[in-house]
Amino acid sequence: MSTAATVFQDAIVEAGKRFTYNKFESRLSKYSVIQAFKDNSALMLPESTIDKLRTAAVRPLKIPVLNRYAATVINNRSCVITPDSVTSAFKTMAWVTMGFAVGITPSISVNNYISEEDDLAFQFEMGLKAVYSALDSMGYQTLETNKTGVFPSPLYTNASGAYQIPNIDRKEFYAKLPAIMRRHDFDGRIVDIANTEAIIDPAYIAAQGSANGQNLQYQVLNMDMYRSNRVLTGANVVETHYDMPEGAIGVYNWIDYESQKRLNIHSGKGWTQYVDPLFGFTWGVFFDHDCVDGRFVKKWNIIADFSFMTAYSSTTDTAIVKSEILKPVTV
Repeated sequence: MSTAATVFQDAIVEAGKRFTYNKFESRLSKYSVIQAFKDNSALMLPESTIDKLRTAAVRPLKIPVLNRYAATVINNRSCVITPDSVTSAFKTMAWVTMGFAVGITPSISVNNYISEEDDLAFQFEMGLKAVYSALDSMGYQTLETNKTGVFPSPLYTNASGAYQIPNIDRKEFYAKLPAIMRRHDFDGRIVDIANTEAIIDPAYIAAQGSANGQNLQYQVLNMDMYRSNRVLTGANVVETHYDMPEGAIGVYNWIDYESQKRLNIHSGKGWTQYVDPLFGFTWGVFFDHDCVDGRFVKKWNIIADFSFMTAYSSTTDTAIVKSEILKPVTV
């Protein structure tokens, strides 16, 4: 942990944050899978309830659910009533702990072109970049793991757990998507999560409004679209889409008791909280003022628990519908 390479010595060009020379080293990606989960969380489960019930990291959090069943259709009146049997279950929330550490040595910063503030801010940016990327990938894996296993729509064939969309039909896919979702008994607004290349066709379609010869804009008006570099595609696939109704996914955030209570061991060692600027997640912070190699050092652990969830399904007929737009066929 050192910025010793930039201590005062030769004549140095100072390229601060108002210039772009060093700006792109800490550039962030578009973590749109996280955003999709975050945007739908309040519709799935109230986060306040989760905060109230999860009082310790070792305490499992279970959600009671009812399992679907095929109700018996009766066709005659009778004095004998035989209701169907209903079964219930518990769904346990799975949590993962994730974070990063930062630290500065003020005596090095005093004799350095890199200020203490810039050093610490850069470490925060790189730490958040790492955890955002990991969380975005985790959200993608949650979608892939919980995708539907049934494909009732006759519009496209399916293979390997996904509808197969010929490349020639890639623009028509958005017009047909509501019908596909209706075949899965989902109506209303569609959440569409896909890889970055999937921004191309919707942008073109959205631009074809009433002032154009053919108005195509309606095809994408009832969709919330999220594009991420963490959504992966297969060898012969150009776009991978995960489509679902609103409220079918959610991500939840929890911090440890010590950080919740902002406890102190002494004035230079204890716990506090930090709310990140991009997604509003609350992070637990353990801070320590220490002596390392005869120097005063400030250190922080920024850490939190996360749970990515999808709407409960007692069968493989889940709310997440995967589609793959194939690469063009070459002759």
